Amino acid sequence: MKTIKLVLISFIGITFVLFSLVVAVLATIFTTPNGLSFLLRQVWKDVPEGYPQAYYDVEENLAFDLDLTYPSKYGENQYDIIRPKAEGTYPIVLWVHGGAFVSGSKDSIRVFGALLAAEGYTVVLMNYEVSPENNYPSALIQVNEMIEHIFDVIGKNTNIDDSKIVIGGDSAGAHIAANYALIQTNPVVSENLGIPKNERLNLAGLLLYCGPYDLEAFDQMITRRLRSENESNPLAGILDFFIDQVGWSYLGYKDWKNSPYIDYTNIVNLVTADFPASYITDANTVSFMEDGISLASKLQNQLGVDVTTYFPSMIYDKDYVHEYQFDFIENEVEAFQNLELTVQFLEQVFA
Repeated sequence: MKTIKLVLISFIGITFVLFSLVVAVLATIFTTPNGLSFLLRQVWKDVPEGYPQAYYDVEENLAFDLDLTYPSKYGENQYDIIRPKAEGTYPIVLWVHGGAFVSGSKDSIRVFGALLAAEGYTVVLMNYEVSPENNYPSALIQVNEMIEHIFDVIGKNTNIDDSKIVIGGDSAGAHIAANYALIQTNPVVSENLGIPKNERLNLAGLLLYCGPYDLEAFDQMITRRLRSENESNPLAGILDFFIDQVGWSYLGYKDWKNSPYIDYTNIVNLVTADFPASYITDANTVSFMEDGISLASKLQNQLGVDVTTYFPSMIYDKDYVHEYQFDFIENEVEAFQNLELTVQFLEQVFA
């Protein structure tokens, strides 16, 4: 009888502990954006599982300066420089990583950065403090801090040309890059965010990979196709919840669509004829291709801005998922086509 009582007490104790943990986790997820951000960081694949042969072919010809630091009032202020070892002067491509605004790092771009640097560029891969530790517009401020560091320190290297800079980004990083370009080209954005235009910067162009360009509508954008196939698709509901958590994390408001900053995150609405030449690519599955098409159309057809686009699903009879362009193994043909078109675009804007 005593043994049965001990087993029963132990069972009740374990059940209570597990129940408390579940309640704590649910409370964290529903009352703060921290829980989902933590979970995402545990599963986010920061480094590709396999490197393409092309990476090994160019690696020994490149100089890698890793885990350097730029001055910032925020955290995660590290960066890498990848450039050719050969004598020459190489223009700068600054890259802002993705990760749904709450995760990711520069390490996820190293293979692509090396392949791009091998084409004759100084590729700077930057980190920034992700949300919810810091909220909008802190990432934009850190991009500006990184650019100041380029002029003050990196550009002093005689092999690096900082007379023109191209900024690139993937996923959330594409939005950050485009949003920073608005600060440079639309005084309304600069004034309302309190981030002055950087007068030292000659922004030659943008590389925008798989980015959302209207945050207020990006939940509809990413789930529209799922709901068109099945209105009650449970995955669409899960993604809606995920996107609400991301919006809360990034903008700092639970009701993030009514944030005082939300209007300044709508890239499509705020671009002007002064927006830099842009290369835009995206996938058609769980991504933001409609946003990319809308942005390209407005820039090119309404504002006369030079735009190059590459949407592989419109060329090949195949579906592509978000961030297809960095998968040089599964999407070998399309990823290398994207790289080739990117280099052609850079040759034009740096000419």
